[in-house]
Amino acid sequence: MEWSSIFNDLINGDEWSDKLILRLAESFIEECFSDELKLLMADVSRYNGLCDDVKSLLRVDYIFHTKNFSSLLKDPLEHLHNVLYAKLKSLLVKKPSIDDFKKIANLTVKKCVDTNLRILFQNFVALSILYVLHSFNPRIVYPENGWLHLTRSRMQKDGRIPPNFVVMLDGNVFLSFFLEAPRPIKWSVRLSDASNLPLHAAPRPDLMIYFGWVDDILSDGSEIIKSPDILIECKEIDGWWKSKRRSEGIRHLTNGGIENVSAIKVIETYANLYNPGKIFLISKVKVPRGVKYMLSLRNVETIDDVGLNPFNIRRLADFLVNSKC
Repeated sequence: MEWSSIFNDLINGDEWSDKLILRLAESFIEECFSDELKLLMADVSRYNGLCDDVKSLLRVDYIFHTKNFSSLLKDPLEHLHNVLYAKLKSLLVKKPSIDDFKKIANLTVKKCVDTNLRILFQNFVALSILYVLHSFNPRIVYPENGWLHLTRSRMQKDGRIPPNFVVMLDGNVFLSFFLEAPRPIKWSVRLSDASNLPLHAAPRPDLMIYFGWVDDILSDGSEIIKSPDILIECKEIDGWWKSKRRSEGIRHLTNGGIENVSAIKVIETYANLYNPGKIFLISKVKVPRGVKYMLSLRNVETIDDVGLNPFNIRRLADFLVNSKC
């Protein structure tokens, strides 16, 4: 049965069945998102394979993700069904028109797919670094149990910002990884309207790497963040260099002067705020030569057309090794 027929049965019926609402969610996704679903399923399969390889190479028992992302990795189709089903239960009470229903359902599924593909690629980059460094006998030395944490849930405490994990290479070189680390309490740059920036508003990079064992990125007990040795921004959608996003953090920093900012402007902001030793932009898709040149003028090195092949980020791994080993 087509999703529109199920929708009409629900709207015009006297009683609603949870089973029928779930069937509406399933039918809508299968009819309207078949192409996106194929891409998502393929990417999840490749990502799960990389997780298995990293666990085997590094002798890691567990890789921890957020609860929602773990649900997606287990069964992408069921995860999407459940997300849309939860939205529809509250939406159908309002008896929307079929056009309003389609608009809201489309936005719900698209947001879920886009968010999870972003998380997947960001995690892929972090895991690929470990995978490509396998010849240097990498071992997780923090946390002490040797588990790999790709989520920051319950990690920040006692006013500290600890790493997601610390990896040891060849028994004597340490690299500290911070994925979307919580925002610093204060910035080393002066803000136009205040001396600090709300934690929920500050922009943050996808990945920061520090040479050595760094157990707190707040500088010597202060409220200013330590500059990372490497800052990495990950981009997974085609045409990301054309897109803009609303950034409350950048709006605060410019006293309301900028709200919708380009991806390149965000990277410039990261450079000014964090003052990293090196910035890499890792793009899943091919980036136009002009965009790469524009980024190079800002001292950003682009590694593009990566797909989901971990060997395509070897340049980044080589930089880590040559800089520290």
